[in-house]
Amino acid sequence: MKRNISGIHFRVMYNGKWDNVCFEELTEAQQIEVTKDWSEEQLRRLVMKLANSLNEIGEEVFRQ
Repeated sequence: MKRNISGIHFRVMYNGKWDNVCFEELTEAQQIEVTKDWSEEQLRRLVMKLANSLNEIGEEVFRQ
């Protein structure tokens, strides 16, 4: 199921077709593959964006 939580998309091959998939929806192996050559700064920005997404979800859940 595509939820598009973080909005951080990567282009990956699924069943012979290219698809845009959010980072958190990639398999662990795909996450490792797309970030394997990233710098510390790039990884830091990814972590911060994912943390912001988690905070937004938490705000929504606790508002209910």
